[in-house]
Amino acid sequence: MGLTWASGISRNQIQTIGTNRCCKGKAQQSALNTANLKMIEFTLAQLSNENLTLLFNNAFYEAEELKSKNDGGEDESIVTMVHLNDWNHLVYADESNHCLAFETRIYGIDTEMDLMLKICNFFDRFPVHANAFKDDDGSSGVCFIYKHIVPEGTSLSARSVIGVFRSFVQMFESHYAHWHQVKEAVA
Repeated sequence: MGLTWASGISRNQIQTIGTNRCCKGKAQQSALNTANLKMIEFTLAQLSNENLTLLFNNAFYEAEELKSKNDGGEDESIVTMVHLNDWNHLVYADESNHCLAFETRIYGIDTEMDLMLKICNFFDRFPVHANAFKDDDGSSGVCFIYKHIVPEGTSLSARSVIGVFRSFVQMFESHYAHWHQVKEAVA
């Protein structure tokens, strides 16, 4: 799956927090452990995909940082993927829009685009929006997305990030459970 959107943070802007050198000759270890994770406040610039992955893994979720090769052949961080209940949820900080974004994409929906747009318009009444799209191979899909605004100069606690994620997942699962009912109602 070729993810092509940007997280809003350039490679030079990424700040890795909570690292220290423990012993000479040993690799860096993260100070993001369960004990002090609850006390840490993050700005959007500090919510790199690496830190988001650590945060979710320390909260007992299965998360991984997705990377791709840039034009120079170097690994470039794209997004954090959190695996939960057979779904892959994407999380990334978008500094340019002052938000922390949460997405879940469903591919291969066998529905005409006009009807999908009507269904998405219905779901746009809620905090978790739905956007219809066509894949590279021409199949239809829908992206459920929530953008949590983080005003400039403010921060989020690790607990808040996880709490917002849980709310997003609950709303996504509710939308998904009602997809066919909404489809029949707007058809």
